[in-house]
Amino acid sequence: MITAGELAERLGAEVEGDAHRAIEAIRPPEAAGPRDLAYLADGKRAPAKFRAGVILIGRDRALEGIPDTATLLRHPHAHLGFARAIGILNPEPPPPWSGIDASATVHESAEIGEGAIIGPRAVIGPDVIVGRRARIDAGTVIVARCRIAEGAHLHPNVTLYPGTRIGVGTIIHSGAVIGADGFGFVPTQAGAVKIPHIGGVEIGAHVEIGANTTVDRGVLGDTVIQDGAKIDNLCQIAHNCVIGRGTVLAAQVGIAGSAKIGSSVQIGGQVGAAGHITIGDRARIAAQSGVCNDVAEGEEVMGFPATDSRVARRAYVLLFQLPELRRHIEQLARRIEAAIPAEERED
Repeated sequence: MITAGELAERLGAEVEGDAHRAIEAIRPPEAAGPRDLAYLADGKRAPAKFRAGVILIGRDRALEGIPDTATLLRHPHAHLGFARAIGILNPEPPPPWSGIDASATVHESAEIGEGAIIGPRAVIGPDVIVGRRARIDAGTVIVARCRIAEGAHLHPNVTLYPGTRIGVGTIIHSGAVIGADGFGFVPTQAGAVKIPHIGGVEIGAHVEIGANTTVDRGVLGDTVIQDGAKIDNLCQIAHNCVIGRGTVLAAQVGIAGSAKIGSSVQIGGQVGAAGHITIGDRARIAAQSGVCNDVAEGEEVMGFPATDSRVARRAYVLLFQLPELRRHIEQLARRIEAAIPAEERED
């Protein structure tokens, strides 16, 4: 349990009301009670019969719908405060095991850093280095010559192919496969001939990779995911791609080979990007877009083929007007035909 004042101090928020009010849990606004913290986003209407005892809001938010009895925590970046409050009120539990589990397989040439955890049935292959305080959960397989930096966390059943490098504090969720061969073949009359992939995968610091996402190894050089990138579940990053610093990919994004994605790019769910294209820094790609060509720095695109979002929105408006436009054109055609003398209509 924590008081509103203590939480405000840790979040960098300002208190309005009873700073000594106790907080037991953080709950959605519609479910929060007198001993709970609720976050009310800017622009979101307070629910009917709002009963939260402590409410986290933006610094300039109006008080409409907020009970007079509530203690307010005003934060300059309330959404960020919300994220941190969840972590403070719900600290991550300690690992269920410590050290190297008896059922794990660790090759004699592997190096395991101080305080690292190797979970049940995990496999650590030859010449693997696991850094200090890294955590390798149950069933994860690290094949050979991989480097896992300090504090990285690989959840259960992750697979790292040979030569993969994972940065400091990076999190990889269950089912992810890092470093499998890319999809590269030479078509011949006798069938497709596989192109060997001898590159690796380099993942930077504080990256997060979602469940069942795949990142393929490079053909000769590396596939690179730079520091701070966040990749959702069920994404595919093909061989020799570069994903820039702080870029965010939502679920089911597919990036074809050798694409270069800049820094701080936002890519919505189910976007497909062609190979060998470049997407500039701070670009934004709307969900379900098909990116066939380069996207300029800071540009916002949508649709298939992806184009400037302002143009695409106008095109979508016209698309849904087509039935009515067709009806008008047919009416005009009949009127024109009726106005032409019968003997001239064939001409």
